[in-house]
Amino acid sequence: MNPAGPLPWRFRAVVARWFRSLLGIPVVAVLAGASLAALTATLPSWVGPLPRVTTVDVAQRILPAIGGSTLSLAGFVLTIATLALQFGATTYAPRLVEQLRRERLLRLSLGGALGTFIYAILVMLAVNKEHPGVATVATTVAMAGATATVLLFIGLLDRLTAMLRPGRTMARLTHDARTVLARTYPDPATEDPDLVPTMMPEQATVDWAGLPAAGVVWRESGHGHLLDVDVDALVRIAQEHDLHIALTLPIGAFLPSREAIAILTRLSTGEPVDPDEPVAEAIRGTLQVGDERTVDADPAFPIRLLVDIAVRALSPGVNDPTTASQAIDHLGQVLGDAAGRRLGARAVVRDGRTLVTRPAPGWDGLLDLAWTEISAFGTDPQSAAALRRALGRLAARVGPRRSSAVQRVMNEVAQNGA
Repeated sequence: MNPAGPLPWRFRAVVARWFRSLLGIPVVAVLAGASLAALTATLPSWVGPLPRVTTVDVAQRILPAIGGSTLSLAGFVLTIATLALQFGATTYAPRLVEQLRRERLLRLSLGGALGTFIYAILVMLAVNKEHPGVATVATTVAMAGATATVLLFIGLLDRLTAMLRPGRTMARLTHDARTVLARTYPDPATEDPDLVPTMMPEQATVDWAGLPAAGVVWRESGHGHLLDVDVDALVRIAQEHDLHIALTLPIGAFLPSREAIAILTRLSTGEPVDPDEPVAEAIRGTLQVGDERTVDADPAFPIRLLVDIAVRALSPGVNDPTTASQAIDHLGQVLGDAAGRRLGARAVVRDGRTLVTRPAPGWDGLLDLAWTEISAFGTDPQSAAALRRALGRLAARVGPRRSSAVQRVMNEVAQNGA
């Protein structure tokens, strides 16, 4: 097995993280601005004389003004974004900073401002008496870039203002939760029991005493949260080496160094099999690890964030039962969507053979995550009414097999005084 097999997936993951950071799009915009300036300077040699709408002197005055104003706008964008991040972290939860930081309009606004600045400054050097037509093209492009940047900034202000409203933030988390639930659990719910194990990321640990004597793949160094798994690469490894690969931790779990990440057995015999180092390294390469959980592939994390918002709102220092009630309503929507899906561990079957299994949250785990902490704090009339309403709707939507778990939570809520 070539250990470089997962590299394309890892490269895509690195590229995705790069463009979700505040550096990705602005750096590309700076390079694009510089390239466009060079192209503008060489236009006369490509297309011949250019139309003259403005003069060289006018262009040499306008271009520095455009460059300076767009650079100032970039600083203003960063200031507004910093204030929004501070507000979101203190009002909702610190983990929501990542959600705000990944706002696409923020990166586009910074990219537009910096790209226009670089273009205006560099193309100004090419505006001279020998090619006066370049002045018209350069001024037109710079003004178009500045106008687009201002429009992006207005859109960003509107988006950030909307995101600072609790309802908008929770609606976005609800959308993220439903999206990742559909991706993780594509099959509809049946009356058959969910696959096991169904561990939650927050409580997930590896039972070292229960590990077999052979067939364990260890993560040798580094630590962080398991963000995603390249299942397709694991399937290829399993097919090429006649293996069943059982991952030990769900997405979202904390993965320390020197931890068991997978257990291998031979498909044909069911016996544990020790992998050679290239295979073990290839399996390690299918795991994406980061310092903070994300909503991309972790079905429990959006629920965790909604619970954090509700618990913070119910704390004595904040005392905002209206926000908590909104979070409870959104949690009811997410759990209602989860109730229609077959939850629990994921299994990849090819030609009647189970090649890869990985833990994933089950119904009881998601239910407890959504309601246990809130019910302990939500004893005020408004939050208690929202809890009863959400659980009542949920009880009416689930099948008989899951209704007992909902009833258990309802009884716990009643005992807590909600």
